[in-house]
Amino acid sequence: MLRLVYTDGHTYYYSAITVGGGGIGGIIASVSFRSKDARNGYRPGLWTTVAAQIVILIVASTLMLYFRKENRAVRTQGKVLLNTPGFLYTL
Repeated sequence: MLRLVYTDGHTYYYSAITVGGGGIGGIIASVSFRSKDARNGYRPGLWTTVAAQIVILIVASTLMLYFRKENRAVRTQGKVLLNTPGFLYTL
């Protein structure tokens, strides 16, 4: 089975981050999608969602460029990532 996480410790950490992010998302959704905004089409909630998607695009693009740069350094300069020779980030 393909694992995209390096160790069990990393697995536990990223699992906790994912659960915590879901909780924060639930709080943001309950605050931004208010029942009093229903007649206006929940505009504050929709704009909050649009803003969150833009942030996600920026973060994902930045990480992709960083990982690509690190993978290039492994291939050309012999850099070692995570103390594992030949390790490359998955893009």
